[in-house]
Amino acid sequence: MAPWVRVSALDAAAEDFSATGPDADRLLRPDPVLGCLTLREAVRPDPLHVVIFGAGHVGQALVHILGTLPCQVTWVDARDDLFPDVVPANVSIEATDTPEAVIDEAPPESCFLIMTHDHALDQRLCEQLLRRDDVAYFGLIGSQTKRRKFEHRFRARGIAPERVARIVCPIGEPGIEGKQPAVIAVAVAAQLLRLRSERERQSAAPVRAEAHAH
Repeated sequence: MAPWVRVSALDAAAEDFSATGPDADRLLRPDPVLGCLTLREAVRPDPLHVVIFGAGHVGQALVHILGTLPCQVTWVDARDDLFPDVVPANVSIEATDTPEAVIDEAPPESCFLIMTHDHALDQRLCEQLLRRDDVAYFGLIGSQTKRRKFEHRFRARGIAPERVARIVCPIGEPGIEGKQPAVIAVAVAAQLLRLRSERERQSAAPVRAEAHAH
């Protein structure tokens, strides 16, 4: 179907067409340049797939927030007793002592957050995740000191610096400061939402370019 259709001047009144109805994402509006109505449809990317390692205080606070957002969450920890009895509909629990397998099975362009109670486990998970080239986001909870220690260990193991540079540590949107679990969770959720918005703009760009080509 053509991206726009020429109409008579009388159809200019259609500017308010279905702006609040069930098809609010599909807007038919007059284009003053083309002199015709254009159909604009929002292009929405697939929901983010977020994999969280760690069911501690920060993990619980983050899952609470992500449960209200457009994403799919896989929540991983070997300590089954830490998981709440009820979780949001978009959250699935993986109580496993082989979390590396979850990394291997996650779909491409997933977002990973490593925030366990054990630095040795964090390092193992990081090393497993650094083997993948199709990760949308790779966050590791901790300070700059923890980041430097991990970077030193990864260099000693022969891992390329450009791979290590993909790790986001400390995690969270810059400018949101605080060590309380809820504050960290809000900062991380904001960072993931920014990533989702960037993906949405990238998905919409080819559609706009194709429409202008016609």
